[in-house]
Amino acid sequence: MTAPPAATPRWLTSERKAFAAIGLAIFSLAPLVETWRYAAISDWSDFAAAGRHVGTVRLMHPVIWRESWVYTPGAAWLWWPFGFLSPTAGFFVNAGVMLLCAGACAAIAARVYGTSFARAAALVFAWAPTMNATAIGQTTPIGLLFCMLSLWGMRCGSLWLTAVPIGLLLYKPTYAAPLVALLAVRAKWRELGIVAAVAVVWYLLSVAAAAGDWAFVMSWADAIHRWNGTDMAINAEKAVSVPSLLLRLGVPYAVAVAAGAALLSEPRRTWVLGAAYAVAALLTLTPVLHVDAVAADVLAALVWWFRRYPRAA
Repeated sequence: MTAPPAATPRWLTSERKAFAAIGLAIFSLAPLVETWRYAAISDWSDFAAAGRHVGTVRLMHPVIWRESWVYTPGAAWLWWPFGFLSPTAGFFVNAGVMLLCAGACAAIAARVYGTSFARAAALVFAWAPTMNATAIGQTTPIGLLFCMLSLWGMRCGSLWLTAVPIGLLLYKPTYAAPLVALLAVRAKWRELGIVAAVAVVWYLLSVAAAAGDWAFVMSWADAIHRWNGTDMAINAEKAVSVPSLLLRLGVPYAVAVAAGAALLSEPRRTWVLGAAYAVAALLTLTPVLHVDAVAADVLAALVWWFRRYPRAA
């Protein structure tokens, strides 16, 4: 007698993953219902202020210290149209733009990684920084979009599609730095030349944004220096990377950075990233927990790494 056919599972594995990701996305977006009430004092207020002050001396020399602009000064032109809107209206328009950017990221990711748009969209919208940025008026999805465009360019072997998005990422240099380093390590000199050309454009836009101040770099560096100390004190509980956690514990800067770099000798991090997706959904509870839940993933991965490779310690 032949064995009866195995029962077909009600949910395929891929469907269960997509359903879980969509659930996480909805959970992460929930704070948007409340945060709009605080649009005037949320992170969005800094971008709105930049839109009002771009092209004037106040961009680099604000009356209110909180309004210090620490992105590339020329990037403030992106928020110039928002200067004509009320804080609440601007907040919702920004949220809509960020969601559109996230959708575009999903479409590109589906092409780059050869998966369905539905799965890519579920994963992009379930990524905690996407929803958190949307909920508090930040702009992370813009950076993600430029990163995905560059990866698409690398996949297609396109010189311009690889380099131009990296140059555009210089609106926030910390986003562009890893990709610039990747180009340097791979000796992609033509791509680096294009990135440098885009950087020149950013410089000229920054001069205009700073009311014609060709030496704006000094004011910009001073603003970043002052902002970093205060930001670390205020947002220390959101630290998730190994260097950030070590700096919070008082470890010297050079040692903290070296410890983070040492982890790059271990490529098997898929399970860590998977766990981070689930835990990162608790990001909205950070003010209550006073520690970012993602830090648990980072510490667990560090302990596992040292146990797996004791000689590296």
